[in-house]
Amino acid sequence: YTAGDWIIATPATRPNPCSGAAGLVLDRVVAVDTAAKTITVATGVPGMANGVIFNQGANFKIIGYAVRGGNLLRCDFTAALPAVGCANAADWTPAGSDIVAMRALYGKDTVDPVDSVDRWESAAPATACDWVRARAARIALVVRNNQYEKTNVAQFPPDGYVTPNAPTWSASVATTDTPTAVPIDLTANPLWKNYRYKVFETVAPIRNISYAQSAAKC
Repeated sequence: YTAGDWIIATPATRPNPCSGAAGLVLDRVVAVDTAAKTITVATGVPGMANGVIFNQGANFKIIGYAVRGGNLLRCDFTAALPAVGCANAADWTPAGSDIVAMRALYGKDTVDPVDSVDRWESAAPATACDWVRARAARIALVVRNNQYEKTNVAQFPPDGYVTPNAPTWSASVATTDTPTAVPIDLTANPLWKNYRYKVFETVAPIRNISYAQSAAKC
Protein backbone atom coordinates (compact mmCIF):
# COMPACT_ATOMS: atom_id res chain seq x y z
CA TYR A 1 0.00 0.00 0.00
CA THR A 2 1.12 3.53 -0.75
CA ALA A 3 -0.41 6.93 -0.13
CA GLY A 4 -2.94 7.70 -2.85
CA ASP A 5 -4.12 4.12 -3.37
CA TRP A 6 -7.86 3.52 -3.57
CA ILE A 7 -9.17 0.72 -1.37
CA ILE A 8 -12.43 -1.14 -1.00
CA ALA A 9 -13.00 -2.34 2.56
CA THR A 10 -15.47 -4.96 3.72
CA PRO A 11 -16.24 -5.86 7.37
CA ALA A 12 -15.29 -9.22 8.83
CA THR A 13 -18.97 -10.21 8.86
CA ARG A 14 -20.81 -9.10 5.75
CA PRO A 15 -24.40 -7.96 6.32
CA ASN A 16 -27.18 -10.03 4.85
CA PRO A 17 -27.52 -8.61 1.32
CA CYS A 18 -31.29 -8.46 1.80
CA SER A 19 -30.97 -6.13 4.79
CA GLY A 20 -29.78 -3.15 2.77
CA ALA A 21 -27.01 -2.53 5.32
CA ALA A 22 -23.75 -1.11 3.99
CA GLY A 23 -21.20 -3.80 3.22
CA LEU A 24 -18.49 -2.11 1.15
CA VAL A 25 -16.66 1.18 1.62
CA LEU A 26 -14.60 3.04 -0.98
CA ASP A 27 -11.81 5.12 0.52
CA ARG A 28 -8.32 6.43 -0.17
CA VAL A 29 -5.03 5.84 1.62
CA VAL A 30 -3.37 8.99 2.97
CA ALA A 31 -0.51 7.43 4.97
CA VAL A 32 1.21 4.05 5.46
CA ASP A 33 3.15 2.87 8.53
CA THR A 34 5.10 -0.19 7.40
CA ALA A 35 6.55 -0.82 10.84
CA ALA A 36 3.18 -0.90 12.56
CA LYS A 37 1.55 -2.51 9.48
CA THR A 38 -1.24 0.03 9.46
CA ILE A 39 -2.70 2.42 6.92
CA THR A 40 -4.57 5.67 7.43
CA VAL A 41 -7.49 6.44 5.14
CA ALA A 42 -9.15 9.72 4.18
CA THR A 43 -12.47 9.26 5.99
CA GLY A 44 -13.09 5.76 7.28
CA VAL A 45 -16.17 4.22 8.88
CA PRO A 46 -16.78 2.28 12.09
CA GLY A 47 -17.32 -1.45 12.17
CA MET A 48 -14.47 -2.46 9.86
CA ALA A 49 -12.28 -4.13 12.49
CA ASN A 50 -10.80 -7.45 11.33
CA GLY A 51 -12.30 -6.93 7.88
CA VAL A 52 -10.65 -7.30 4.49
CA ILE A 53 -9.11 -4.52 2.38
CA PHE A 54 -8.80 -4.81 -1.39
CA ASN A 55 -6.19 -2.49 -2.90
CA GLN A 56 -7.38 -0.98 -6.21
CA GLY A 57 -4.17 0.97 -6.84
CA ALA A 58 -3.68 4.67 -7.44
CA ASN A 59 -5.30 4.72 -10.91
CA PHE A 60 -8.68 3.27 -9.93
CA LYS A 61 -11.49 5.09 -11.76
CA ILE A 62 -15.26 5.35 -11.57
CA ILE A 63 -16.38 7.04 -14.77
CA GLY A 64 -19.88 8.36 -15.40
CA TYR A 65 -21.30 9.23 -18.82
CA ALA A 66 -24.13 11.52 -19.93
CA VAL A 67 -25.50 12.93 -23.19
CA ARG A 68 -26.01 16.69 -23.02
CA GLY A 69 -26.31 19.24 -25.79
CA GLY A 70 -25.52 16.72 -28.52
CA ASN A 71 -22.29 15.57 -26.90
CA LEU A 72 -21.21 12.54 -24.90
CA LEU A 73 -19.71 13.78 -21.63
CA ARG A 74 -17.69 11.95 -19.00
CA CYS A 75 -16.91 12.61 -15.35
CA ASP A 76 -14.37 10.94 -13.11
CA PHE A 77 -16.25 10.37 -9.85
CA THR A 78 -13.06 9.35 -8.05
CA ALA A 79 -11.48 12.71 -8.91
CA ALA A 80 -14.57 14.52 -7.66
CA LEU A 81 -14.74 12.64 -4.36
CA PRO A 82 -15.27 13.39 -1.57
CA ALA A 83 -16.68 16.78 -2.54
CA VAL A 84 -19.53 17.20 -5.02
CA GLY A 85 -19.34 13.89 -6.86
CA CYS A 86 -19.80 15.30 -10.39
CA ALA A 87 -22.69 17.56 -9.37
CA ASN A 88 -21.22 20.59 -11.17
CA ALA A 89 -21.36 21.05 -14.95
CA ALA A 90 -17.64 21.90 -14.94
CA ASP A 91 -16.86 18.36 -13.72
CA TRP A 92 -18.04 16.91 -17.05
CA THR A 93 -15.74 16.96 -20.09
CA PRO A 94 -16.52 16.07 -23.73
CA ALA A 95 -15.85 12.48 -24.78
CA GLY A 96 -17.54 12.52 -28.19
CA SER A 97 -19.50 14.88 -30.43
CA ASP A 98 -22.78 14.40 -32.31
CA ILE A 99 -24.03 11.88 -29.75
CA VAL A 100 -27.74 12.65 -29.48
CA ALA A 101 -29.13 9.90 -27.25
CA MET A 102 -28.10 7.17 -24.85
CA ARG A 103 -30.26 4.35 -23.54
CA ALA A 104 -29.41 1.81 -20.85
CA LEU A 105 -31.21 -1.14 -19.31
CA TYR A 106 -30.34 -3.39 -16.40
CA GLY A 107 -30.40 -7.10 -17.08
CA LYS A 108 -31.91 -8.81 -14.04
CA ASP A 109 -32.38 -12.40 -12.98
CA THR A 110 -35.76 -12.47 -11.27
CA VAL A 111 -36.16 -16.27 -11.14
CA ASP A 112 -34.26 -18.67 -8.86
CA PRO A 113 -31.66 -20.00 -9.19
CA VAL A 114 -29.70 -16.89 -10.11
CA ASP A 115 -27.91 -17.82 -13.32
CA SER A 116 -28.92 -15.67 -16.29
CA VAL A 117 -30.85 -12.56 -17.30
CA ASP A 118 -34.59 -13.01 -17.80
CA ARG A 119 -35.74 -9.37 -17.68
CA TRP A 120 -34.43 -6.07 -19.03
CA GLU A 121 -35.68 -2.84 -17.45
CA SER A 122 -34.61 0.75 -16.90
CA ALA A 123 -35.41 0.88 -13.16
CA ALA A 124 -32.15 0.94 -11.21
CA PRO A 125 -31.73 -1.72 -8.50
CA ALA A 126 -33.16 -0.26 -5.29
CA THR A 127 -31.80 -2.68 -2.67
CA ALA A 128 -28.69 -4.74 -2.08
CA CYS A 129 -30.69 -7.80 -3.10
CA ASP A 130 -31.62 -6.15 -6.38
CA TRP A 131 -27.92 -5.55 -7.08
CA VAL A 132 -27.20 -9.22 -6.45
CA ARG A 133 -29.65 -10.05 -9.23
CA ALA A 134 -28.32 -7.41 -11.67
CA ARG A 135 -26.28 -9.45 -14.12
CA ALA A 136 -25.65 -7.14 -17.09
CA ALA A 137 -26.23 -3.74 -18.65
CA ARG A 138 -27.52 -3.16 -22.18
CA ILE A 139 -26.33 0.18 -23.59
CA ALA A 140 -27.09 2.00 -26.83
CA LEU A 141 -25.55 5.21 -28.21
CA VAL A 142 -27.15 7.14 -31.07
CA VAL A 143 -24.70 9.00 -33.29
CA ARG A 144 -25.84 11.72 -35.69
CA ASN A 145 -24.21 12.66 -38.98
CA ASN A 146 -23.45 16.39 -38.92
CA GLN A 147 -24.65 16.81 -42.52
CA TYR A 148 -28.05 18.51 -42.61
CA GLU A 149 -30.23 17.05 -45.40
CA LYS A 150 -32.83 19.39 -46.88
CA THR A 151 -36.40 18.16 -47.14
CA ASN A 152 -36.81 16.72 -50.64
CA VAL A 153 -39.76 14.51 -51.55
CA ALA A 154 -38.19 13.44 -54.85
CA GLN A 155 -35.01 12.32 -53.11
CA PHE A 156 -36.55 11.00 -49.89
CA PRO A 157 -40.07 9.76 -50.62
CA PRO A 158 -42.75 9.77 -49.37
CA ASP A 159 -42.44 12.70 -46.94
CA GLY A 160 -39.12 14.24 -47.98
CA TYR A 161 -37.15 13.44 -44.81
CA VAL A 162 -33.90 11.47 -44.88
CA THR A 163 -34.89 9.89 -41.53
CA PRO A 164 -38.70 9.72 -41.39
CA ASN A 165 -38.69 7.40 -38.35
CA ALA A 166 -36.59 7.39 -35.22
CA PRO A 167 -33.73 4.86 -35.16
CA THR A 168 -34.37 1.69 -33.21
CA TRP A 169 -32.52 -0.66 -30.90
CA SER A 170 -33.34 -3.96 -29.24
CA ALA A 171 -35.61 -2.32 -26.61
CA SER A 172 -37.54 -0.01 -28.93
CA VAL A 173 -40.58 -2.28 -28.64
CA ALA A 174 -41.83 -4.36 -25.72
CA THR A 175 -40.99 -8.06 -25.72
CA THR A 176 -41.33 -10.96 -23.30
CA ASP A 177 -38.04 -10.18 -21.53
CA THR A 178 -38.37 -6.39 -21.99
CA PRO A 179 -41.95 -5.71 -20.85
CA THR A 180 -41.63 -1.92 -21.05
CA ALA A 181 -40.39 -0.43 -24.31
CA VAL A 182 -37.61 2.17 -24.15
CA PRO A 183 -37.71 3.85 -27.59
CA ILE A 184 -35.21 6.37 -28.88
CA ASP A 185 -36.74 9.85 -28.79
CA LEU A 186 -35.06 12.62 -30.80
CA THR A 187 -37.96 15.09 -30.88
CA ALA A 188 -36.17 17.60 -28.62
CA ASN A 189 -34.62 18.80 -31.88
CA PRO A 190 -37.45 19.86 -34.26
CA LEU A 191 -35.13 19.20 -37.24
CA TRP A 192 -34.13 15.69 -36.21
CA LYS A 193 -35.61 14.09 -39.35
CA ASN A 194 -33.14 15.99 -41.52
CA TYR A 195 -30.13 14.04 -40.27
CA ARG A 196 -28.85 10.48 -40.61
CA TYR A 197 -28.18 8.31 -37.54
CA LYS A 198 -26.38 5.17 -36.49
CA VAL A 199 -27.01 3.15 -33.34
CA PHE A 200 -24.21 1.36 -31.49
CA GLU A 201 -25.39 -1.23 -28.98
CA THR A 202 -23.65 -3.61 -26.61
CA VAL A 203 -24.29 -5.79 -23.55
CA ALA A 204 -21.78 -5.61 -20.69
CA PRO A 205 -21.78 -8.36 -18.02
CA ILE A 206 -21.68 -7.09 -14.43
CA ARG A 207 -19.43 -9.76 -12.99
CA ASN A 208 -17.87 -7.88 -10.11
CA ILE A 209 -21.12 -7.39 -8.18
CA SER A 210 -22.79 -10.71 -8.91
CA TYR A 211 -22.80 -12.35 -5.49
CA ALA A 212 -24.86 -15.27 -6.71
CA GLN A 213 -24.20 -17.25 -3.56
CA SER A 214 -26.18 -14.65 -1.61
CA ALA A 215 -29.20 -14.66 -3.89
CA ALA A 216 -30.88 -17.53 -2.06
CA LYS A 217 -31.36 -15.17 0.91
CA CYS A 218 -33.29 -12.73 -1.29
